Amino acid sequence: MRPVTELASWISRSLISASTTAVNSHARPWTPLLEQTLHGLGCRDSLTPSLVARVIDPHLLSHHSLALGFFNWAAQQPGFAHDSASYRSIFKSLSTSRQSIASVVESLLRQVKAQSLALDSLTCGFVIKTLLQGKMIRKAVLVFDEMMKSGGSSIEPDVCNSLLAALCSEGSLENALKVFEKMAERKVGFSSVGFGVFIWRLCRDYELGKVLSLLDRVQSDGQSSIDGSIIALLVVDGLCQVSRVEEALWALTELRIRHCKPDFMAYRIVAEAFRTTGSVVDVNIVLKMKRKLGVAPRSEFLLSSKLLRGLTYDVAHPDSHVILLKCLAEAKESRIAGEHVKWIRETSPSMSRTVTSQISASPLSSTEPDLLQQFAWAMPADQCGVDVMDRGNICSM
Repeated sequence: MRPVTELASWISRSLISASTTAVNSHARPWTPLLEQTLHGLGCRDSLTPSLVARVIDPHLLSHHSLALGFFNWAAQQPGFAHDSASYRSIFKSLSTSRQSIASVVESLLRQVKAQSLALDSLTCGFVIKTLLQGKMIRKAVLVFDEMMKSGGSSIEPDVCNSLLAALCSEGSLENALKVFEKMAERKVGFSSVGFGVFIWRLCRDYELGKVLSLLDRVQSDGQSSIDGSIIALLVVDGLCQVSRVEEALWALTELRIRHCKPDFMAYRIVAEAFRTTGSVVDVNIVLKMKRKLGVAPRSEFLLSSKLLRGLTYDVAHPDSHVILLKCLAEAKESRIAGEHVKWIRETSPSMSRTVTSQISASPLSSTEPDLLQQFAWAMPADQCGVDVMDRGNICSM
């Protein structure tokens, strides 16, 4: 009898090879031909949950249809039953899929429950990740709660932070606060995006003192790795989004005291918020504070662009993209601006229209028309909401 590792490799190679005869070999769908291939291999007598797990992980991790098809085929064989290891392998494979397969995960979870199996923290992490990709956030919370009740160890910080950010994006602050407390209790480290989106949402409904107290807790937990400038940016942006501009101005100093140094974008956000209220005096106060910091280094521009790209559309408000692009124009960072514009265009046509409209409607400094021209011509006419013949007029404003 072949060793398990050799047998797993042989089965996976046979499946991948047979799947290339499919009409759409790139997707490699599961077909009756593949079941015939498995029967022809004569591997049913050697079939065990361990073998299934080794076939899927690592050989079929990126071939999600083949992994799921093989998993289901194995379950149909007489006398066979999956165990925690084989479930972990299929959940791991599905967690890397870009397709909407949350319903498949739900079906598998029902099978796990019917078999009275316990999933470890690593497997639960794969499940949560897949549910979040399918926008099934509340179901992901239930899995998270069950994982915590079972006293799960080795909790993946990235998974917990993704859940925290997703809950905030959905507006479910009550559940987000519960997840935050459980993460703090288990000493799960917070990330800049996870905690940042969380605190950004809190700024809409909670007193600034409460927000800063949570920041103090995270900074002193010894587990988290957060970027102070990113946190400062998200705090002031959250406050300004709900017209708490005076508090945002005060927060600039409080955040600096807490070693969360506001960057160029944080100051620009507060200044723009005051500008919309017509308070020229306060705009000048903020800009003077900003000038004391000097010109932001190129790395800060790249970091800010990366942050905004990593947030979901409902969190990364179009205003933030407009402010970043105007700052890039002032600093004459055309390459970074071009890359950011390209990302906006490819990610969301609706966001492209909104950002273009806001740039064209905003007062432009002498350095900014080049940016608008670059943005306008990078956009297809049917997406940007600006007539092609009018682009030159807008750019010359």
